Amino acid sequence: MTWWTFTLLVWVSLLVPGPDFVVITQAALAGTGRGVRTAAGVVAGLCVHGIAAAAGLSAALLSLPGVTGPLRVVGGGVLVWFGVSMLRTASPADPGGDGGPRGGGGRWFLRGLAVNALNPKALLFFAAVMPQFVDTSAPVLPQAALLGATVVVSGALWWALVVTLVRAVRLPADGRVERVATRGGGAVLIALGALLAARSL
Repeated sequence: MTWWTFTLLVWVSLLVPGPDFVVITQAALAGTGRGVRTAAGVVAGLCVHGIAAAAGLSAALLSLPGVTGPLRVVGGGVLVWFGVSMLRTASPADPGGDGGPRGGGGRWFLRGLAVNALNPKALLFFAAVMPQFVDTSAPVLPQAALLGATVVVSGALWWALVVTLVRAVRLPADGRVERVATRGGGAVLIALGALLAARSL
């Protein structure tokens, strides 16, 4: 299988909406800077997965008995926690809420990093899919580095486009659309987290 096939697979996986898409879109609705910081956190999470896969840590972790189930529970719990947080900050009792973490811009980065780094699907992609495109008869590390860089660069380009498109849409200035999107995004994260955790049972 070729690098072009791998790149196509990466972009197909990026185009399928998931937790990363939810948190980045919601952050971008709250502001360009917040969207960019959240996207940067997601890309940093991809870097973590890529380095772990290149070092063989991802495959080693998944090879341990009974690890996949707890990973799904933890990842699902993180998504549910973020979803509940988004619902609370967009509640009528907090009319000024924007569905985002309070504090400095680093909080938005950490949200994106946590959602991606603790996503078992990302771990499985790097540990199970990426090795299928590595030729074991040639040096493995350069190939793993190239494939990992392909995922990171593709992710950065895609999320930059998403933030740009979200900010290009003209929205009412009263914040109602942002609150509705925050509530919807929170509900989606809770559903995805619950589904992910339930699969471990």
